[in-house]
Amino acid sequence: MNSNSPCPAQPLNRRQFLSAAATVGLATVLPAKTLRAAERNLKTQSQFLLGVDSWSFSFACGMRDVKPAKRMKAPEILAKVRQWGLRGAQVGMGEMPPLGSSELVAFRKNLEEAGLYWEVSAGSVQREDGVRRAMEYNEAIGSKIVRSYLEGFGIQFKHRSLDNYVTDAIGHIKNLLPEFERRGLFLCLENHGGLRLKHFQRVMKTFPSEHLGFNFDTGNAVLTLEDPVAVAEELAPRAYTCHLKDWNLIRTNEGLIVRSCALGDGVVDLKAIVKTLRDRAPLKDPLHLSIEAPQEYLPLKIFTAEFWRWHGEVTGAEFGNMLHLMEAKAMPPQNDYRIASMRGAPESVILTEEEDTIARSVAYCRDVLQLV
Repeated sequence: MNSNSPCPAQPLNRRQFLSAAATVGLATVLPAKTLRAAERNLKTQSQFLLGVDSWSFSFACGMRDVKPAKRMKAPEILAKVRQWGLRGAQVGMGEMPPLGSSELVAFRKNLEEAGLYWEVSAGSVQREDGVRRAMEYNEAIGSKIVRSYLEGFGIQFKHRSLDNYVTDAIGHIKNLLPEFERRGLFLCLENHGGLRLKHFQRVMKTFPSEHLGFNFDTGNAVLTLEDPVAVAEELAPRAYTCHLKDWNLIRTNEGLIVRSCALGDGVVDLKAIVKTLRDRAPLKDPLHLSIEAPQEYLPLKIFTAEFWRWHGEVTGAEFGNMLHLMEAKAMPPQNDYRIASMRGAPESVILTEEEDTIARSVAYCRDVLQLV
Protein backbone atom coordinates (compact mmCIF):
# COMPACT_ATOMS: atom_id res chain seq x y z
CA MET A 1 0.00 0.00 0.00
CA ASN A 2 1.11 3.56 -0.63
CA SER A 3 0.61 6.76 1.30
CA ASN A 4 -3.06 6.74 0.34
CA SER A 5 -3.61 3.71 2.56
CA PRO A 6 -5.32 4.05 5.94
CA CYS A 7 -3.02 5.01 8.80
CA PRO A 8 -0.48 2.23 9.50
CA ALA A 9 -0.67 0.31 12.71
CA GLN A 10 2.37 0.19 14.94
CA PRO A 11 2.21 -3.05 16.95
CA LEU A 12 4.80 -3.74 19.60
CA ASN A 13 7.59 -6.02 18.50
CA ARG A 14 8.80 -8.81 20.76
CA ARG A 15 11.54 -6.76 22.37
CA GLN A 16 9.18 -3.84 23.06
CA PHE A 17 6.54 -6.13 24.50
CA LEU A 18 8.92 -7.92 26.84
CA SER A 19 10.44 -4.60 27.85
CA ALA A 20 6.99 -3.24 28.69
CA ALA A 21 6.17 -6.42 30.61
CA ALA A 22 9.37 -6.10 32.61
CA THR A 23 8.63 -2.44 33.36
CA VAL A 24 5.37 -3.32 35.08
CA GLY A 25 6.84 -6.39 36.74
CA LEU A 26 4.98 -9.00 34.69
CA ALA A 27 8.11 -10.75 33.52
CA THR A 28 9.05 -11.60 37.09
CA VAL A 29 5.70 -13.07 38.08
CA LEU A 30 4.41 -14.71 34.90
CA PRO A 31 5.88 -17.83 33.28
CA ALA A 32 7.45 -17.48 29.83
CA LYS A 33 4.66 -19.53 28.22
CA THR A 34 2.03 -17.10 29.55
CA LEU A 35 4.02 -14.12 28.33
CA ARG A 36 4.36 -15.65 24.87
CA ALA A 37 0.60 -16.25 24.72
CA ALA A 38 -0.08 -12.68 25.78
CA GLU A 39 2.36 -11.46 23.16
CA ARG A 40 0.55 -13.43 20.45
CA ASN A 41 -2.81 -12.02 21.57
CA LEU A 42 -1.44 -8.49 21.49
CA LYS A 43 -0.08 -9.01 17.99
CA THR A 44 -3.42 -10.40 16.78
CA GLN A 45 -5.36 -7.47 18.22
CA SER A 46 -2.96 -4.97 16.66
CA GLN A 47 -3.37 -6.56 13.22
CA PHE A 48 -7.17 -6.58 13.20
CA LEU A 49 -10.01 -4.25 14.08
CA LEU A 50 -13.21 -6.15 14.87
CA GLY A 51 -16.53 -4.64 13.90
CA VAL A 52 -19.97 -5.58 12.65
CA ASP A 53 -21.66 -5.48 9.26
CA SER A 54 -25.15 -3.97 9.02
CA TRP A 55 -26.44 -7.05 7.17
CA SER A 56 -26.23 -8.74 10.57
CA PHE A 57 -29.05 -6.34 11.51
CA SER A 58 -30.90 -6.90 8.23
CA PHE A 59 -34.31 -7.22 9.91
CA ALA A 60 -33.73 -4.34 12.32
CA CYS A 61 -32.55 -2.18 9.40
CA GLY A 62 -35.67 -2.99 7.39
CA MET A 63 -33.86 -4.81 4.56
CA ARG A 64 -35.96 -8.00 4.73
CA ASP A 65 -39.54 -9.13 4.19
CA VAL A 66 -40.57 -8.31 7.78
CA LYS A 67 -40.21 -4.58 8.46
CA PRO A 68 -39.69 -3.24 12.00
CA ALA A 69 -41.78 -0.42 13.39
CA LYS A 70 -38.62 1.72 13.46
CA ARG A 71 -35.64 1.05 11.22
CA MET A 72 -32.18 0.88 12.75
CA LYS A 73 -29.84 3.52 11.31
CA ALA A 74 -26.13 4.34 11.62
CA PRO A 75 -26.41 6.04 15.05
CA GLU A 76 -28.09 2.95 16.53
CA ILE A 77 -25.48 0.67 14.93
CA LEU A 78 -22.77 2.92 16.40
CA ALA A 79 -24.38 2.53 19.83
CA LYS A 80 -24.18 -1.27 19.47
CA VAL A 81 -20.55 -1.04 18.37
CA ARG A 82 -19.77 0.86 21.56
CA GLN A 83 -21.88 -1.44 23.73
CA TRP A 84 -20.01 -4.53 22.52
CA GLY A 85 -16.56 -2.92 22.62
CA LEU A 86 -16.08 -3.20 18.85
CA ARG A 87 -13.88 -1.02 16.67
CA GLY A 88 -16.15 -0.12 13.76
CA ALA A 89 -18.70 -1.24 11.20
CA GLN A 90 -19.51 -1.68 7.55
CA VAL A 91 -22.96 -0.39 6.62
CA GLY A 92 -25.10 0.26 3.57
CA MET A 93 -25.84 3.72 2.23
CA GLY A 94 -29.46 3.35 3.33
CA GLU A 95 -28.37 3.37 6.98
CA MET A 96 -26.35 6.59 6.68
CA PRO A 97 -27.37 10.26 7.18
CA PRO A 98 -27.83 12.13 3.88
CA LEU A 99 -24.73 13.22 1.98
CA GLY A 100 -23.90 16.87 2.68
CA SER A 101 -26.02 16.98 5.83
CA SER A 102 -25.00 18.37 9.20
CA GLU A 103 -25.94 14.97 10.65
CA LEU A 104 -23.25 13.31 8.51
CA VAL A 105 -20.64 15.85 9.60
CA ALA A 106 -21.53 15.22 13.24
CA PHE A 107 -21.46 11.48 12.68
CA ARG A 108 -17.93 11.65 11.26
CA LYS A 109 -16.83 13.68 14.28
CA ASN A 110 -18.22 10.98 16.58
CA LEU A 111 -16.28 8.31 14.69
CA GLU A 112 -13.04 10.27 14.82
CA GLU A 113 -13.37 11.00 18.53
CA ALA A 114 -13.99 7.31 19.23
CA GLY A 115 -11.21 6.11 16.86
CA LEU A 116 -13.56 3.80 14.95
CA TYR A 117 -13.45 2.57 11.36
CA TRP A 118 -16.61 2.95 9.28
CA GLU A 119 -17.07 1.62 5.75
CA VAL A 120 -20.05 2.47 3.55
CA SER A 121 -20.72 -0.31 1.06
CA ALA A 122 -22.10 -0.20 -2.48
CA GLY A 123 -24.16 -2.68 -4.47
CA SER A 124 -22.87 -4.44 -7.56
CA VAL A 125 -20.20 -2.93 -9.82
CA GLN A 126 -22.72 -3.04 -12.66
CA ARG A 127 -24.56 -0.21 -10.90
CA GLU A 128 -21.79 2.31 -11.41
CA ASP A 129 -23.77 5.29 -10.10
CA GLY A 130 -24.30 3.48 -6.81
CA VAL A 131 -20.59 2.69 -6.51
CA ARG A 132 -19.74 6.35 -7.17
CA ARG A 133 -22.23 7.43 -4.52
CA ALA A 134 -20.59 5.06 -2.05
CA MET A 135 -17.25 6.65 -2.94
CA GLU A 136 -18.71 10.03 -1.98
CA TYR A 137 -19.93 8.63 1.32
CA ASN A 138 -16.60 7.09 2.22
CA GLU A 139 -14.73 10.27 1.39
CA ALA A 140 -17.20 12.22 3.52
CA ILE A 141 -16.48 10.09 6.60
CA GLY A 142 -12.75 9.63 5.98
CA SER A 143 -12.84 5.99 4.87
CA LYS A 144 -10.90 4.61 1.91
CA ILE A 145 -12.62 1.22 1.61
CA VAL A 146 -15.60 0.78 -0.74
CA ARG A 147 -17.10 -2.70 -0.66
CA SER A 148 -18.92 -3.88 -3.78
CA TYR A 149 -19.56 -7.21 -5.51
CA LEU A 150 -19.87 -8.82 -8.91
CA GLU A 151 -22.96 -10.95 -8.21
CA GLY A 152 -25.09 -12.49 -5.52
CA PHE A 153 -25.99 -16.01 -4.44
CA GLY A 154 -28.32 -17.51 -7.04
CA ILE A 155 -26.60 -16.15 -10.15
CA GLN A 156 -25.30 -19.68 -10.74
CA PHE A 157 -28.89 -20.92 -11.18
CA LYS A 158 -30.04 -18.32 -13.73
CA HIS A 159 -29.19 -20.25 -16.89
CA ARG A 160 -26.44 -17.89 -18.06
CA SER A 161 -22.71 -18.12 -18.69
CA LEU A 162 -20.82 -17.04 -15.58
CA ASP A 163 -17.73 -16.37 -17.69
CA ASN A 164 -19.72 -13.92 -19.82
CA TYR A 165 -21.15 -12.37 -16.68
CA VAL A 166 -17.64 -11.77 -15.35
CA THR A 167 -16.58 -10.28 -18.70
CA ASP A 168 -19.40 -7.75 -18.38
CA ALA A 169 -18.45 -6.96 -14.77
CA ILE A 170 -14.82 -6.42 -15.80
CA GLY A 171 -16.03 -3.77 -18.25
CA HIS A 172 -17.69 -1.87 -15.39
CA ILE A 173 -14.59 -2.18 -13.21
CA LYS A 174 -12.55 -0.65 -16.06
CA ASN A 175 -14.90 2.31 -15.97
CA LEU A 176 -14.68 2.73 -12.21
CA LEU A 177 -11.09 1.90 -11.29
CA PRO A 178 -9.41 5.09 -12.64
CA GLU A 179 -11.62 7.14 -10.34
CA PHE A 180 -10.66 5.00 -7.35
CA GLU A 181 -7.00 5.49 -8.20
CA ARG A 182 -7.44 9.24 -8.60
CA ARG A 183 -9.22 9.59 -5.27
CA GLY A 184 -6.91 7.21 -3.39
CA LEU A 185 -9.78 4.84 -2.58
CA PHE A 186 -9.93 1.04 -2.75
CA LEU A 187 -12.60 -0.98 -4.55
CA CYS A 188 -13.09 -4.19 -2.57
CA LEU A 189 -15.07 -6.97 -4.26
CA GLU A 190 -16.89 -9.45 -2.05
CA ASN A 191 -17.00 -13.14 -2.91
CA HIS A 192 -20.77 -13.03 -2.72
CA GLY A 193 -21.77 -16.66 -3.02
CA GLY A 194 -22.38 -17.00 -6.75
CA LEU A 195 -19.01 -16.96 -8.49
CA ARG A 196 -16.15 -19.35 -7.85
CA LEU A 197 -12.53 -18.67 -6.98
CA LYS A 198 -11.42 -18.94 -10.62
CA HIS A 199 -13.60 -15.94 -11.50
CA PHE A 200 -11.94 -13.78 -8.85
CA GLN A 201 -8.51 -14.96 -9.94
CA ARG A 202 -9.40 -13.77 -13.43
CA VAL A 203 -10.31 -10.35 -12.03
CA MET A 204 -7.04 -10.19 -10.06
CA LYS A 205 -5.05 -11.02 -13.20
CA THR A 206 -6.94 -8.41 -15.24
CA PHE A 207 -6.40 -5.63 -12.69
CA PRO A 208 -3.01 -5.66 -10.95
CA SER A 209 -3.76 -2.18 -9.51
CA GLU A 210 -3.44 -2.04 -5.73
CA HIS A 211 -6.68 -0.03 -5.73
CA LEU A 212 -8.65 -3.19 -6.52
CA GLY A 213 -8.84 -5.76 -3.76
CA PHE A 214 -11.32 -7.99 -1.99
CA ASN A 215 -13.86 -7.90 0.78
CA PHE A 216 -13.24 -11.54 1.69
CA ASP A 217 -16.28 -13.27 3.21
CA THR A 218 -15.28 -16.30 5.27
CA GLY A 219 -18.56 -18.16 4.74
CA ASN A 220 -19.67 -17.49 1.18
CA ALA A 221 -17.33 -20.07 -0.35
CA VAL A 222 -19.62 -22.71 1.17
CA LEU A 223 -22.38 -21.54 -1.19
CA THR A 224 -20.20 -22.49 -4.19
CA LEU A 225 -19.10 -25.78 -2.52
CA GLU A 226 -15.53 -24.51 -2.15
CA ASP A 227 -13.29 -24.79 0.90
CA PRO A 228 -13.35 -21.44 2.76
CA VAL A 229 -9.78 -21.90 4.00
CA ALA A 230 -8.47 -22.60 0.50
CA VAL A 231 -10.28 -19.56 -0.87
CA ALA A 232 -8.88 -17.46 1.97
CA GLU A 233 -5.35 -18.51 1.10
CA GLU A 234 -5.85 -17.30 -2.49
CA LEU A 235 -7.66 -14.04 -1.78
CA ALA A 236 -5.87 -12.97 1.41
CA PRO A 237 -2.96 -11.23 -0.37
CA ARG A 238 -5.49 -8.74 -1.75
CA ALA A 239 -8.01 -8.74 1.10
CA TYR A 240 -8.43 -5.16 2.30
CA THR A 241 -11.50 -5.81 4.46
CA CYS A 242 -13.39 -8.93 5.55
CA HIS A 243 -16.69 -10.38 6.69
CA LEU A 244 -16.58 -13.03 9.42
CA LYS A 245 -19.39 -15.51 8.73
CA ASP A 246 -20.25 -19.06 9.75
CA TRP A 247 -22.94 -21.56 8.68
CA ASN A 248 -24.77 -24.60 9.93
CA LEU A 249 -25.30 -27.30 7.28
CA ILE A 250 -28.54 -29.25 7.66
CA ARG A 251 -29.09 -32.38 5.60
CA THR A 252 -32.33 -32.75 3.64
CA ASN A 253 -33.65 -35.29 1.13
CA GLU A 254 -32.61 -33.04 -1.77
CA GLY A 255 -29.30 -31.84 -0.34
CA LEU A 256 -28.71 -29.40 2.47
CA ILE A 257 -29.84 -26.16 4.02
CA VAL A 258 -27.18 -23.52 4.61
CA ARG A 259 -28.42 -21.82 7.75
CA SER A 260 -26.85 -18.79 9.42
CA CYS A 261 -25.52 -19.15 12.94
CA ALA A 262 -23.36 -17.40 15.50
CA LEU A 263 -19.65 -17.45 14.75
CA GLY A 264 -18.07 -20.63 16.09
CA ASP A 265 -21.31 -22.63 15.99
CA GLY A 266 -20.93 -23.73 12.37
CA VAL A 267 -18.63 -25.50 9.95
CA VAL A 268 -16.25 -22.70 8.88
CA ASP A 269 -12.73 -23.01 10.30
CA LEU A 270 -12.47 -19.43 11.48
CA LYS A 271 -9.30 -20.04 13.49
CA ALA A 272 -7.45 -21.21 10.37
CA ILE A 273 -8.80 -18.33 8.30
CA VAL A 274 -7.79 -15.70 10.87
CA LYS A 275 -4.30 -17.20 10.90
CA THR A 276 -4.18 -17.02 7.08
CA LEU A 277 -5.29 -13.40 7.14
CA ARG A 278 -2.71 -12.60 9.80
CA ASP A 279 0.05 -14.18 7.72
CA ARG A 280 -0.95 -13.09 4.21
CA ALA A 281 -3.14 -9.97 4.25
CA PRO A 282 -1.37 -7.07 2.50
CA LEU A 283 -2.07 -4.02 4.61
CA LYS A 284 0.43 -2.59 7.04
CA ASP A 285 -2.47 -1.10 8.96
CA PRO A 286 -5.09 -3.18 10.83
CA LEU A 287 -7.40 -5.30 8.72
CA HIS A 288 -11.10 -4.66 9.33
CA LEU A 289 -13.02 -7.82 10.28
CA SER A 290 -16.75 -7.13 10.31
CA ILE A 291 -19.01 -9.76 11.86
CA GLU A 292 -21.71 -10.77 9.39
CA ALA A 293 -24.11 -13.09 11.18
CA PRO A 294 -27.46 -12.53 9.45
CA GLN A 295 -30.59 -14.63 9.73
CA GLU A 296 -30.48 -16.63 6.47
CA TYR A 297 -31.82 -19.99 5.32
CA LEU A 298 -30.60 -21.08 1.88
CA PRO A 299 -31.32 -24.44 0.18
CA LEU A 300 -28.57 -26.17 -1.82
CA LYS A 301 -30.15 -29.11 -3.64
CA ILE A 302 -26.89 -30.95 -4.19
CA PHE A 303 -28.58 -34.36 -4.54
CA THR A 304 -30.63 -33.31 -7.58
CA ALA A 305 -29.75 -33.49 -11.28
CA GLU A 306 -30.87 -29.87 -11.76
CA PHE A 307 -28.19 -28.65 -9.35
CA TRP A 308 -25.42 -30.37 -11.29
CA ARG A 309 -26.55 -28.88 -14.59
CA TRP A 310 -25.04 -25.61 -13.33
CA HIS A 311 -22.22 -26.91 -11.13
CA GLY A 312 -20.14 -29.07 -13.44
CA GLU A 313 -16.92 -27.44 -12.24
CA VAL A 314 -17.32 -28.67 -8.67
CA THR A 315 -14.73 -31.39 -8.08
CA GLY A 316 -15.26 -34.66 -6.29
CA ALA A 317 -12.91 -33.47 -3.57
CA GLU A 318 -14.97 -30.30 -3.03
CA PHE A 319 -18.21 -32.26 -2.92
CA GLY A 320 -16.70 -34.76 -0.51
CA ASN A 321 -15.41 -31.96 1.71
CA MET A 322 -18.89 -30.42 1.85
CA LEU A 323 -20.39 -33.76 2.91
CA HIS A 324 -17.65 -34.10 5.52
CA LEU A 325 -18.40 -30.65 6.94
CA MET A 326 -22.10 -31.48 7.07
CA GLU A 327 -21.47 -34.72 8.94
CA ALA A 328 -18.76 -33.31 11.22
CA LYS A 329 -21.27 -30.96 12.85
CA ALA A 330 -24.42 -32.95 12.20
CA MET A 331 -27.63 -31.13 13.10
CA PRO A 332 -30.47 -33.29 14.51
CA PRO A 333 -32.93 -33.62 11.58
CA GLN A 334 -36.04 -33.48 13.76
CA ASN A 335 -35.40 -29.88 14.86
CA ASP A 336 -37.03 -26.85 13.23
CA TYR A 337 -34.14 -24.76 11.88
CA ARG A 338 -36.20 -22.12 10.13
CA ILE A 339 -35.31 -18.57 11.04
CA ALA A 340 -37.81 -16.66 13.17
CA SER A 341 -39.46 -14.80 10.28
CA MET A 342 -40.12 -18.10 8.47
CA ARG A 343 -41.77 -19.47 11.60
CA GLY A 344 -44.18 -16.53 11.64
CA ALA A 345 -42.68 -15.15 14.86
CA PRO A 346 -43.58 -11.61 15.99
CA GLU A 347 -41.20 -8.71 15.42
CA SER A 348 -39.88 -8.83 18.99
CA VAL A 349 -38.77 -12.47 18.59
CA ILE A 350 -37.21 -11.83 15.17
CA LEU A 351 -35.17 -8.89 16.44
CA THR A 352 -34.16 -10.69 19.64
CA GLU A 353 -32.95 -13.74 17.67
CA GLU A 354 -31.02 -11.46 15.34
CA GLU A 355 -29.27 -9.50 18.09
CA ASP A 356 -28.54 -12.61 20.17
CA THR A 357 -26.72 -14.19 17.21
CA ILE A 358 -24.51 -11.11 16.87
CA ALA A 359 -23.83 -10.91 20.61
CA ARG A 360 -22.77 -14.58 20.72
CA SER A 361 -20.53 -13.95 17.70
CA VAL A 362 -18.85 -11.07 19.50
CA ALA A 363 -18.26 -13.32 22.51
CA TYR A 364 -16.67 -15.98 20.28
CA CYS A 365 -14.37 -13.42 18.69
CA ARG A 366 -13.38 -12.17 22.13
CA ASP A 367 -13.01 -15.46 23.99
CA VAL A 368 -11.81 -17.84 21.25
CA LEU A 369 -10.36 -15.82 18.38
CA GLN A 370 -9.13 -13.16 20.85
CA LEU A 371 -9.89 -10.33 18.47
CA VAL A 372 -11.33 -7.95 21.07
